[in-house]
Amino acid sequence: MVLDWYNVSIQRIFKFCLEKLEKRYEEMNYKKRRESRRQRILDKMEDNSIAILYSGIEHHVSADEYAPFEANRNFFYLTGIRRENMMLILDNATEEPTETLLIEEADPDRERWMGKKMTVDEAKAQAQIEKVGFIDTE
Repeated sequence: MVLDWYNVSIQRIFKFCLEKLEKRYEEMNYKKRRESRRQRILDKMEDNSIAILYSGIEHHVSADEYAPFEANRNFFYLTGIRRENMMLILDNATEEPTETLLIEEADPDRERWMGKKMTVDEAKAQAQIEKVGFIDTE
C-alpha cells in the first residue's frame, strides 16, 4: 500500500515537471517563430520601404466603461504582445533592415487608474526585439 502511494506521488511530480518543461519549450519556440516571421516579411518587402503596424486602442462602451481590448492580429502575430497603443516598425529602407517597437511610457499617476504599462525590458523579452523606444502620445 505504501509503495502504491509512493509511485502515484512520483508520477504526479513527474507529470507536473513535464508540463512545466513543455510550457517553457513552447514559449521559447514561439519567440523564435516571431523572429523568423518578421524576417520573412522583411525579406519580401521591396527595397526602400517600411511597414508600420499599430496594436490598436481600447474602445469606449459608455462614459466610464471600455470594451475588452483585442490587439491587431497582425501586430500580435509578429510581436506576441496584446497591449494597446504600441507600434511595430519594420524598416527595409536602410542598409541593414531594422525592427523597432514603440511602447507607451509609464506614467505613475495614470497607472494608478488605468493599470501598469509594459516596460522596455518586458517588451524586449516578450517580442525579442532589441530596439524598443517610446511612442509620443501627446
